[in-house]
Order: sequence, then C-alpha cells, then structure tokens
Amino acid sequence: MNTPKYLPCLHTFCECCVVTLITSGLEKENKQSFLCPICRSPVTSPRENCSPEDWAKQLPKNFLIIGLIEGEKLKRPEKPCMSCERLDVQTTAAFLCLECADTLCDICYNCHKSNKSSSDHEVKPLSSISKKEKFPKAFTSSCSVHTSEKIKLFCMDHDIPCCTMCISITHRKCDEIVTIEDAAKIFCSTTEVDNLKQRLENHSMRYETLINRSTYSLSDLETQCKMRMGEVDTMCKIVIQEVQNFKAKRKSELQKIYEEKKNVVETVKVSFKNRKKAIDNEVKIMQAVIENASEVQVMIEAKKITNHLNEQEKQSTSENFDYRMTVKPPKELTKLTEILQNACEIKCDLRQTYLLNRFLNTNPVQQVRSKINATNKKKLMGWNMSLTPLNAICFIVSEEIYLTGILSYGCRNLTPCKVKVQLKENTDDNVHVVSEIKTTLKVENSENCTIKVELPYPLLLKKKVCYTVSISLNEAEGKYFDYGAVGKSVVICEGVRFKFENVPKKYNSRTKVFQGQIPGLMFMKL
Repeated sequence: MNTPKYLPCLHTFCECCVVTLITSGLEKENKQSFLCPICRSPVTSPRENCSPEDWAKQLPKNFLIIGLIEGEKLKRPEKPCMSCERLDVQTTAAFLCLECADTLCDICYNCHKSNKSSSDHEVKPLSSISKKEKFPKAFTSSCSVHTSEKIKLFCMDHDIPCCTMCISITHRKCDEIVTIEDAAKIFCSTTEVDNLKQRLENHSMRYETLINRSTYSLSDLETQCKMRMGEVDTMCKIVIQEVQNFKAKRKSELQKIYEEKKNVVETVKVSFKNRKKAIDNEVKIMQAVIENASEVQVMIEAKKITNHLNEQEKQSTSENFDYRMTVKPPKELTKLTEILQNACEIKCDLRQTYLLNRFLNTNPVQQVRSKINATNKKKLMGWNMSLTPLNAICFIVSEEIYLTGILSYGCRNLTPCKVKVQLKENTDDNVHVVSEIKTTLKVENSENCTIKVELPYPLLLKKKVCYTVSISLNEAEGKYFDYGAVGKSVVICEGVRFKFENVPKKYNSRTKVFQGQIPGLMFMKL
C-alpha cells in the first residue's frame, strides 16, 4: 500500500487512491468533498480550491498499517536491505532498526549509525531476533501538528499523545507528562481496552440487529405494497361494477324511450303516407273528370272530394314529431367525482411499538427467596436464576401482531448478565422455536426495573395460537433479579387482547402468571 491515509471515518486508503477519489468528485460534480467508498461518510476539503494532491497529503498517515506492512516485509525469507531496495539495488540485510522498522545491509548500517538523526536508533542483528518478537517502535506515529516530529510523550492532563514540540509550546504548563511507553503501559493495565472492545461488539450486534430488521422491513414493505394494491384493485372493481350497473340501467332507459318515440314517429309517418296516397288518387280523379266528363259530373265529383278533404282536415294530427333526447347529469356527479378522487387516503407511517406490562407492581426490594451464606451470614434477596430453572410464560393474542421484543428484569448486583431468550410456537403436534436471542442485560439500560430485549426482526404472530416466551441465564453463576408480582392473566393493550397462561407443569417453570420474570412484551399492530 502506497502511504496509507486515514479518512475522518477511520477507513484507510493509499494516498494514490485518495487522489483518484478526490479528482473523480471534482471532475463529475465539481464538489469540494467525496464519500468514503466503504461507509459513504462525507470527507470535506480542508480549504477552498485545494488540489487533490495537497488534500490527500494533509490527511493523517495510518502508522499502524505502515508498521504492519513493514512487519510483513520483515517476514520475507530473502531479507533484502530496505534502504537499498528503495534505490532499486538488491542487497542482503544483516541488521534491523527497531526505530525505523527497516532492514539494513552492512553499508546502510554504517550510514544509519553515522547519520546524526538516526545515530541513537536501536539496531539489532537479524540473527538475534526471534520470529515471535514484537516491534512496537515500528508503529511510532508522527505528530499531526508537527509532522517532522515523532510522538514520544503523553500529556495525562489532556489525555493526548504529544511530540516534544507540543510539550514545549502547548503543554508547557501541564502537570503530568509521561513517556508514550509509560502511558501505554498504564492504559493497557486498565480495563479500557476490554471495555472498548465490548462497546464495539455491542454496537456491532446492535447494527447487525438493525440491518436484519431493515432487511425484513424492506421485504415487509414490498409485501404490504402488493397487498394494498390488491385492496385498491378490489375497491376499483366495486366502483367499476357500480358504474357498469349505472351504465346498463341508464342505457336501458334510453333504449326504452327510443323505442317508444320511434313507434310514435313511425305511426305518424305511415298515416301521412296513407293520406298522401288518398290525395294523389283524388287528384287523378279530378283530372280525369275535368278531361272526360260533363260539367254535372265535374260538380258531383268535386263535391265528394271536397267533403272527404274536409273530413280529413278535421282529424287533428300533430305535425311536431321532432324529439330532442337529453341526459341530464345529477348535481351530485361533481361531488361523486371529488369523492372518487379522494375516496382512498394512502399513508405510510412508522409503526408504533407498544409496551405491554402484565404485572401490577415490580419488587426490587421484597424477598422472594433468601439464601444465607454460612460464612458471612449475608442474605441475597431477589429472584434466583441459574442455568437449570426455566422462566417461561404462554400467551395468546386476539389478532395478528408483530412481536418486536420482550421485557426482562435486571440483575440485582448491577453487573451485566448473559441470558438466552426463546420464542416458541406451540401446536398440537410439536413445539417450534420461532426465534432465539443470546444477549447481555445491563441494568444501566433499564427503565422502571425492566430492560428491553429486541428481536432481530419483527415476528408475525397469528391470532388464537399459543406462544411460549422463555428466558434463562446463559452463564454458570446464578444471579438474583428483580421480579414482578400481582400478575394479570388478561391484558388489553391498544385494542389487542393478550391472554397469559402458565406453561405445562412438566417444564417446571418458576415463572407463573401471578409472579416471576418476563414482565411484558413489545409489539406493533398490523
């Protein structure tokens, strides 16, 4: 790795790669920042218009990685001289500088010892160094303020490593200054390293749980989306069916009116045709009489036709047969459209986690079982838990819910305790373990004497199915816990009915409905 550099997020990349990342960001979006390729944390420029090379140079070196790389070089069987290697010259090393972590040939050894800046370095023959020997000086860091100076001292007042320049300028008034080696011995003799490792493990487990829950949440969100789309389809089918029914009914009414008026107009039309035929015939008669008959016959026929025509004229036939068909939308149609547009309110809110407690009170002081030590007569009070006894309770829910965790009690002696929590589904045929968690209960995380134990991801519980939740100590030494009393067998929380029952006698559970462990549950509604 070419000059390992720390990013603010503590991820390490070589200087060349950092320059490439910065250049890429400047070329694409002209940003004075870039994202860590691993954790996507932003890294901002130290100043305006800083070149990628200067920016990368100003990032702190990771001397731990540098030391590890140099340490790996020392493991090479050929043992070349590292000083000569930098000049592309191949020579065999005979010495090791513990300060620089460089292997040296005879010539470079003499130069190293004669150089003023390295004359006081501790140098050993390679033949005298065992494979298991550590080289802590190889991890010596340079001062972040005075880059040419090595970190050699530690200010106990400010709890910060320093170089000699820092001590003489910034920390000259501080009372307690020790060597970096002495500070390291003091630090490593405490529990801080173990505590830090435990904190890191706890955070890692926490984020692993959150990753599992978010993975489940993504899957659940997709499932919900498909379900809700199905509900929208169902609602639309109902609306469409009603619209189709409305359409069929109104079209049937229109067809009926059309047929009625059509018959009226056709009847009138036939009547007009018949009258026209009669008149046309009378016109022919008059024409024939005028041309061929006497005046007497003309008069007689004319009188007949006149009387007939008068009779026809007396028959009133409406000549208004031009119908206008209209469809008048109801006034509510506009409102109906608005109702349809807003008929379905779609929301996506965070589910609320509810806490259910089945005990009316918690007993952090009262004695459940006493154990008298014969030597010091000390009385240990509380709920005794060890590897053997089971603490379990059965419960049934009235509707489907998501179980997100359980509540537990803390240990009396205020020390962390390792426990195992199981959730089982009880059927007629067998008992199926749905989820199992091994965790550490810490009293400092408790609220009202109870500690939340979250499941890796929410579990869907079916209604009217019996589930068993159990908690047992996962370490050899027994512990004393707080406990609950005056337990309720039926608890209604947020409209969900929880019915608690004792587990079968064959399991020999010390926890019962009326008192014991497992004070409550954490759940979300569907």
